Amino acid sequence: MSVYRGRRAVTIENRDLRVTVLACGGHVAEVFDKQTGVNPLWTPHWDSVEPTSYDRAQQAKFGDGSDAKLLAGVMGHNICLDLFGGPQIRFSRHIALRERSVRFRESVENDCRFDRPIGWTQHVTLGPPFLEKGMTEFRTSATRSKVFEDVFGPADFLESGAEFVWPHAPLAAGGFADFSLFTDATASSAYTAHLMNPDQENAFFVAFSPMHKLALSYVWKSRDFPWLGIWQENHSRTHVPWKGEELTCGMEFGMSPFPESRLAMVQRSTLFGARTFGWLPAQSRLDVEYWAVTAPANKIPENVVWPD
Repeated sequence: MSVYRGRRAVTIENRDLRVTVLACGGHVAEVFDKQTGVNPLWTPHWDSVEPTSYDRAQQAKFGDGSDAKLLAGVMGHNICLDLFGGPQIRFSRHIALRERSVRFRESVENDCRFDRPIGWTQHVTLGPPFLEKGMTEFRTSATRSKVFEDVFGPADFLESGAEFVWPHAPLAAGGFADFSLFTDATASSAYTAHLMNPDQENAFFVAFSPMHKLALSYVWKSRDFPWLGIWQENHSRTHVPWKGEELTCGMEFGMSPFPESRLAMVQRSTLFGARTFGWLPAQSRLDVEYWAVTAPANKIPENVVWPD
């Protein structure tokens, strides 16, 4: 057991990478690339606390919204299993390193005697110094896409509910934003959902920092997680704990396209002909495997292959 930014943590490493996972909550706080000295994952500017020690009455610095407890302990790559918060199903994860690759194997088990509709999303959230305005580049196996169907944030700039083909998202003011390059706007907020190519077994995204000459990729099975949600928070949220200071980009691959209630995702049922939630059968288990890979690079890779 180790300590990472005041939190109890577990760290594994080899000559290329150091991976740190927070003991409480299971957030992957860093995938630290030793050659470049960069952790691509997001670390909030505020001091986080263990979810088990969170006291709403004494910790107003995290806000008074329903997400205050989440924000108090959030960091890096976090998981939303069914909904944010303690899952009502059993969850296990095994992490292994192989050179510049990190293998994740996860399982969820249903002890109930009835089938359950579930959401299961990997919230891989990027931040500085890896994430830079007008500099960080992205590629993904996305096909059809859709903008969040309501106002997403105080500096939302996309056409609500618009359908498009990656990477050209329709602007509310007309024209398009190229999502293959991170915004250079003073402030912005947005959420878009992207269907992974159903004709390809593997799905992926890759983010590239020209400044640090480092690429971070995640690759997973399209059948497990058919959707990628891209969340953008660029100095738009001025309330606590954000205070207009955060620059983040969430690359969130999972079973559901949008952040919405269980009822809403079940009623939606499908989008672009693909399912919008998963089923966890009674007294059964689901297993998934996915990989994170870092690579020194002079330009962004156009594709990501499944590690051998």
